[in-house]
Amino acid sequence: MRLRKFALLIGIENYGMTVLGKTCRFCPRCEFIIAHQDELEALLAASFATHQPDMVGNDYYVIGTVERKVWRRGMRDATTHAEVLRHAADFAKEFDLHYEPGGWYPKDS
Repeated sequence: MRLRKFALLIGIENYGMTVLGKTCRFCPRCEFIIAHQDELEALLAASFATHQPDMVGNDYYVIGTVERKVWRRGMRDATTHAEVLRHAADFAKEFDLHYEPGGWYPKDS
């Protein structure tokens, strides 16, 4: 696993789509991206806290990734949703991973 920055395309309920730059773990062999939910929600809350505070806490769905050059250009100049979607790639599969640390546990748990 390596760290790599991705431009994640996120759909937010009652808002629409947004693109968020996030450093995620990435396996180049498997083309597998891991984004931690708590880190992603903290970034979303921070980005909406100033200009759309009523959107903080809304349901969201990570749709896929956007080409980095389009994401960077969108931060400088206004881009349309159609242009962003032309340069987006949706995820083929989605996994919900849970981590349970190893060790001794009571028999009934």
